Amino acid sequence: SVDDFEYIELYNKENRDVSLNNFVLVLYNGNTNTAYRVLPFNGLTIPRRGYFVIGTSNTNPGYEMQNNFLQNGPDAIALYYGDVSMYSPGMDVTSNGLVDVVVYVNSGGDSASGLTSALTPGQPPLHEDSRVLEQD
Repeated sequence: SVDDFEYIELYNKENRDVSLNNFVLVLYNGNTNTAYRVLPFNGLTIPRRGYFVIGTSNTNPGYEMQNNFLQNGPDAIALYYGDVSMYSPGMDVTSNGLVDVVVYVNSGGDSASGLTSALTPGQPPLHEDSRVLEQD
C-alpha cells in the first residue's frame, strides 16, 4: 500500500525561532546500518514553540517528501548538527554530531542491534507495530 501520510516532526520548545542551518536529518536502514536518505535544512527555521514537519503532501509539511519516504523497520531517524557535507546517502551509521534519534523496529523479530549500539547504547528500539506498544 501507499504510505501517503508519513511525517516527522521537529519541535522547538524555545520562546524564539530556531534556525535549522547546519542541521541534517539522516534516515538509516537497519539491515545495512547505512543511510538511505539525507535531508539538509539550511535556510529553514522552526517557529518559537512550534513544529517543523517533514512529510508527504497530505501532512501540510514545511519540507515535502514523496509518498513512502520512510522505510519500515528496523531503521532509525537521526538529527545531526554539523557540516552538512559530512552526511551522505550510503554512509555508515555514526553518532558524530548526533542531536536526537529514534531507532525503531517492527514485530518481525528485528533487533536493530547495529543502530542501537551506535546511536542509543543500552536502550531498546521503539516498536512501530501497534500490536507491541506495551514494549515501548
